[in-house]
Amino acid sequence: MSSINNSNQLQIVLSLQDEIMKMASSGKDETFMINSNDELDIKDYLGDRYIGFKFLRVKDEKTFINRMNFLVTDFGELFIEAEKKGGKRKRSSTGDGSQKKKKSQKIIQYNWTSGHLTGDMWYFVEECCRKASDHLPNVELITREVERPTTGMISDMVSEFLISNEIQCLRNQNCAGCLFDHPSQIQHMDGGCMDVWSDCVDSYLDDALALVTTDKVKKVTCEVMNIINTPYIDNDVDIRLDAIRDGLYKSKITSDYMCLIAESIRH
Repeated sequence: MSSINNSNQLQIVLSLQDEIMKMASSGKDETFMINSNDELDIKDYLGDRYIGFKFLRVKDEKTFINRMNFLVTDFGELFIEAEKKGGKRKRSSTGDGSQKKKKSQKIIQYNWTSGHLTGDMWYFVEECCRKASDHLPNVELITREVERPTTGMISDMVSEFLISNEIQCLRNQNCAGCLFDHPSQIQHMDGGCMDVWSDCVDSYLDDALALVTTDKVKKVTCEVMNIINTPYIDNDVDIRLDAIRDGLYKSKITSDYMCLIAESIRH
């Protein structure tokens, strides 16, 4: 279960207790603007009902977004504990609380089966899995649980994904063979569309980095975390070039995360 550690944010939530619980019990998806910067939404996801908050703050001309998600059942407990502790909440050390914490560390992925066929990749979004198998007969969905990723893990993959895309674009734009529609393979090498990928990384990495800003990485990372109902922690986002460079030479992003990031950008 997420926690609200900022006292101002906690007071905002506590002041809206009645309205929030009323919307949570309505059975409908709800979106509510708390003020010009903050909003909450209430949605059903995988059979559970969630309350999500987005707190937006601007400091030194930089925008910071803090997202938090709660199960409705956990959210009621938050009110009780917060009032008892004077606005400060401590995690439960009981058996039930421990089970809830363990459950929150997992996330569900989807795949499809059709007769003797099984999909060769897993999806974080059920709708994407269904679309991938629309053309097949007698499709059944299967699921598995995997570890819930952190903001830092996602931001590293987003950075690599965006920089890799920019390198590909720069490589194709600067391909002499393509520019002059040359039939020879050789003309498409040496920084062109058929050049060795590691050489393309060396040639275009600096230019790609100039196009992929930290703000862009944060925006996409935030969208990814929102899709998988996982709290976004702004301070964990950073373009760590040393880690990304190795990933660019040989991508470390698995197909399930590649699809998730692509889906977040389409949003």
